[in-house]
Amino acid sequence: MRPLKVHDSALKREYTEDDIPHALDHVHISYDVIDDDPPRSWAFGFTAKGVLIELIVLHKAKEDLVIHCMKARKAELDKALLIRGGRY
Repeated sequence: MRPLKVHDSALKREYTEDDIPHALDHVHISYDVIDDDPPRSWAFGFTAKGVLIELIVLHKAKEDLVIHCMKARKAELDKALLIRGGRY
C-alpha cells in the first residue's frame, strides 16, 4: 500500500484522520479519473460507525493524498454507479 496523507481540506467536516483510512479499507464503490493530473479516484467507503463517506484521492508520484471527505451524496453515488456500468 502506498503512503497516505490527508490534506487539511479533507478534515473540514466532522470526519477524522482515523475515519479516512478506515473508509478506504472498506470501499463500497469507487472509480478512477485518469485524465486529470495527477490522476485521482473517487471512493465511497464506510467509517467505523457505518457512515458512508465520499473521498477524493490524488495519486501523486510518491503518495496518495486525500483532499475531500464528506458524507456521501446521492448524486455522486449515482454518478459512480453510472460510470461503473450499473454495478457496485
